[in-house]
Amino acid sequence: MPHERRPGAFYERQINGLQEKLNTAEVEIDTHLEALEISKDWHKRQRQELLDRIKELEVEVERLKKQTPQELVKEIEELRTQLEKQNQQTAQIEVKPSKKSFLLFSRKS
Repeated sequence: MPHERRPGAFYERQINGLQEKLNTAEVEIDTHLEALEISKDWHKRQRQELLDRIKELEVEVERLKKQTPQELVKEIEELRTQLEKQNQQTAQIEVKPSKKSFLLFSRKS
């Protein structure tokens, strides 16, 4: 028997190699199961958020159905006014450069 000192050494190496592969597979399976559980929890939360949003929208639809056309027009006008005010506020926001930044660039070394 060349390269073999003990009769069972070949089989021990095979068993050890298979045991290592089994351990690796167990770790991979555990990792995948953990990721699957996290994914299931996330999807469950997402689903509940969507169901809650659907309920909110259904309530809003019912509220709007009960309004008269005049009330709807008035609400639309109020929303337009609010939007215009927000747009004006956004347009008024400016980032003013500080004088120090100009001094840093204008100085000669």
